[in-house]
Amino acid sequence: RESGGAVGEEKERFEQSLAEWIGRHRYFKWDFAWEDPINKRGLRSWRFQMVERYCVTTDCYRARMVGTREFFDGFRDDFTARYFNEIFLVAELDLTILRSTLLSMGGVIGAATVMSSLLLKGLWAVVFVVVCVVAIDVSLFVVMVWWGLPLSILSAIILVLCAGFTVDYVVHVCHAFSAASSESRAGRVVEALVAMGPAVFHGALTVVVAGAPALFSKSAVFFLFFQMISAAIVIALTHGIVVLPVLLSLVGPRHGEKGAGRRRTEAARKLVESLREDGRQIVSTEGG
Repeated sequence: RESGGAVGEEKERFEQSLAEWIGRHRYFKWDFAWEDPINKRGLRSWRFQMVERYCVTTDCYRARMVGTREFFDGFRDDFTARYFNEIFLVAELDLTILRSTLLSMGGVIGAATVMSSLLLKGLWAVVFVVVCVVAIDVSLFVVMVWWGLPLSILSAIILVLCAGFTVDYVVHVCHAFSAASSESRAGRVVEALVAMGPAVFHGALTVVVAGAPALFSKSAVFFLFFQMISAAIVIALTHGIVVLPVLLSLVGPRHGEKGAGRRRTEAARKLVESLREDGRQIVSTEGG
């Protein structure tokens, strides 16, 4: 490129040679756009096809897309190229699916934190709920790696759903623990499990049983849904009736003697009111 005139002459010779070549290979004439289509002058843009190796995995497609982009970026000073392939729509999603999934699950955990702060009694309960929910979500990722399940748009949606409904299995037990009237941590854990354990277990069982027909489905979508939902239920139930009670018995808050007495009185009052509403007879045991 010694001068503008030399560049112009070289461009003119190139366009003339290209026009002659297109005249001999008319199949490619629609791959070039000209400012003067009749005389084939003023080349504006062109397209060409690339034949690449066959891929059978999304990792292969993703690597091919990234490599092709890097290849064309090397000619950015000379021309602007856009490379398109239908399968790259899926490969593009693979580049951002992990970040999008983590952001969505983080939003679910944030919502659970806000609602727990409003509904539960004390900051300690919110901390226990958040810790258990995060542990459940991490366990789901571990199970996916163990089973060899890829992180796709379908599994990402199911992960976000699981992160939402697994909150119930720890919130109910944590709330029952905060409302227990025993003085010791172990006693309050026992009260919480007696009060909410059966309900939590039955809730998990009904969800698994309701989704059991998907186990016999020939559709990979329904089978994957059943796999991940069942895994989430089992992990959440384990955290709700095993892991969380152990943590509460070890580092949970204690009630003082006055607090325990007040809670026992409140529990007795609620029991009396409940029995009166049921029309049952209350027999006083005071005074022999």
